[in-house]
Amino acid sequence: MSVLRLFVPNLKVLTKNLIKPPDILCKAGYAAGKLKGKMMSATQKKTFLEVETDPYKLCNFVCGANYFKEGEDPPIKPDSEYPEWLFSLHIDRKPIELSELSKDDMYYWRRLRRINMRRQNKEIKYAGQRRPKRIW
Repeated sequence: MSVLRLFVPNLKVLTKNLIKPPDILCKAGYAAGKLKGKMMSATQKKTFLEVETDPYKLCNFVCGANYFKEGEDPPIKPDSEYPEWLFSLHIDRKPIELSELSKDDMYYWRRLRRINMRRQNKEIKYAGQRRPKRIW
């Protein structure tokens, strides 16, 4: 025991921490289950906004644009008060066709690369070959 004390000066502290009853060890980890009282975290209930169904409000106001707790939704303005680029935005779910894009645009080359990678992956999948290594 004296030889051990030379290497480990706090042997009592070490043995106290190593030899503990199983219920104390379980409380520290996930195996303890749900803890009661102050140690349990309070969960917040999710709140959902109600969908606006009033046709007058839907036609005359931008519903959901007011993110403050108090106040009203902003009214819809005439088209002349909005910038021109707003009406030319691409809002379709499908991506723009490759033939419609300009070759000077970076988006064109990214799309082309993605299409070629998908084509190559399908060919490799059905041919049973490994994918070639990248050069760069």
